Amino acid sequence: MNFQLYIFMLFSVFSSISSDEFLPGFGEYSGTINIKEWNLFYSDFLEQKNYRFSFQPRLPHWIGEKLLRNQIVIRTFPTEINDFKENTDYTKNISLEMETSCGSSKSAFDKTDVVTLTLMEKQNNNSIFVKTIQVDPLSVDFYSPKLTRKQFQIVAEFEVKQRTTFCDFLCKMNSGYTFTAGEHLLICPNSCWTCPAKIDDKSFAEMEKFVKIMKYLELFQYNSETCNMWYYYRYITTGIVELDKKTVSSFPKLNPYHYFVASFVDTKAQKTATIVLKDYKII
Repeated sequence: MNFQLYIFMLFSVFSSISSDEFLPGFGEYSGTINIKEWNLFYSDFLEQKNYRFSFQPRLPHWIGEKLLRNQIVIRTFPTEINDFKENTDYTKNISLEMETSCGSSKSAFDKTDVVTLTLMEKQNNNSIFVKTIQVDPLSVDFYSPKLTRKQFQIVAEFEVKQRTTFCDFLCKMNSGYTFTAGEHLLICPNSCWTCPAKIDDKSFAEMEKFVKIMKYLELFQYNSETCNMWYYYRYITTGIVELDKKTVSSFPKLNPYHYFVASFVDTKAQKTATIVLKDYKII
């Protein structure tokens, strides 16, 4: 890879970890799934100030957005545990939407990218460097903690039920009225009773692809007039580390004052990112 880019990445890591605002690690990860609740009469995802694309949001975007705040997982070992296998026939439209709107539909790291993991220790008001290792970029997972297909379906069907209830309520309150207001029009794009009765396989595939693309683009803070994203939770810890025992044995014994810093380099796009990882799990 480009040597100057690698030096820049290391500089980014150590400038980030010198800040006093980072607290000691929180220990092993509990595996809790965080699903953002949707208010029946309000959806912040649809507000232009939060997200703006060149395409009209659809059901996969509405539901997929609920899973965006879940953790990025960085593993020190190869893995193939995702129940969802991408069907490009199903995901080609959402990939094209994101490519056209944001200039990228990349949803995972590839072998040309670089991912490093640095163990740090908090001592008084300082952060002390312990050790840096390089991990397989293919082991970075943008769709975890893992939802089973059944759990994912429950989330999706609940969202459809909520939106159908809202659309029906609006239709009863405004008989014969065609919605023109931005937020209502996006939730009920054809006025009344527009939500599908069930979620098909294509919608599931598009939801997962949308989540992965969005988390990738948000990690590297893509932003433009046609790709306006809300980065509020970009500054909240959103990552965990899953360590194999061999890697753990190469570190000093982990204690509550340890935490990790992950650095990412997208070699082709010439972009870098760094996040603090306070939670870990030993596999």
